[in-house]
Formats: sequence, C-alpha cells, structure tokens
Amino acid sequence: MHWVLEPFRKVLDYSGRSRRREYWLFMLTSAVLFVAYGAVVPGGAAIHVNGFETTAVPQGGIWSLLSVLVVLMILLPGLAVAVRRLHDIDRSGLWLALPLGPIIFWAVALVGGFSSEVLYRLVMIALVVAPIALLGMLGWPGTAGPNRFGPDPKDQKSETAASV
Repeated sequence: MHWVLEPFRKVLDYSGRSRRREYWLFMLTSAVLFVAYGAVVPGGAAIHVNGFETTAVPQGGIWSLLSVLVVLMILLPGLAVAVRRLHDIDRSGLWLALPLGPIIFWAVALVGGFSSEVLYRLVMIALVVAPIALLGMLGWPGTAGPNRFGPDPKDQKSETAASV
C-alpha cells in the first residue's frame, strides 16, 4: 500500500528519485480508478460527439466538476512520479515532452512552408515511436548508487529496514 500512496503524498515534489515499483503501481492504480469512475458516473464512460468535439466527460453540472477534479487528482501526482522516475535513470524530467517533439516539428515545418509526403510519414512514425520510447525509458532500471538527482531509493529502503 505504501507504493500506491507515496505519489499522492509527494504530489508537488519533483525532486528526488522514484523506483519502478512506485511508478508502475501508481499507473495501475490510476487506471483502476479511471475505470471505476467511468463505471460509477452517469455517462462517464460514454463518448459524446458534438460536431468536431469529442469528450469523455459528462456534459454539465456537478459531474463535469467532479470529472475535472478526478483528472487533476491523478494527473498531478502522475506527472511528479514520472519526473522522479526519470530522475532515477539519471534523465531530466523534460524527457516527458518527448512525445510532443514530432508535433512541434511538424508545426514548425508547416509554418516554414516546408511540406512533403515523406516528411508527413516520418512525423507519423515519430508520433508512434516517441511515446513507446518514453515508456521504455520509464521501465529501465534506476542508476545504482547516488546520481545528480539524489540518493538511490533502493539503498534508502534497505537502510531503513536494516535499522528497524
């Protein structure tokens, strides 16, 4: 239970390091919470299509406010634990922006007047590969011993268990 609650305790803590166990158990818990929320809230799991707008949030009233709060309750600690997870592999939290790279590149290319079918295909491939690469990075084992972001979380847990 400690691994599930730790990201909620450190919701605004973007420093330090988090183990793989903490990150992946938080992601599993988040997925379960979203599924449970979608099952409980009226229309929470439905997709409403209004013209070009697609949303999974019930329209209007207290349910919309509750939906925003649930998303923020999961998003903020999720962002913090992901940054700390990247710190554990000695990477900056800016690596979380990796999936945005192809989108930004495509926008700059279009504004610059450069457009081709080959460029479009490369950007589409990058849109698939970038999130997979980020997920792969989040699954790497952490740096053994201290790194520039702090001490090894595995060493801290073993020292605490040995002293008790």
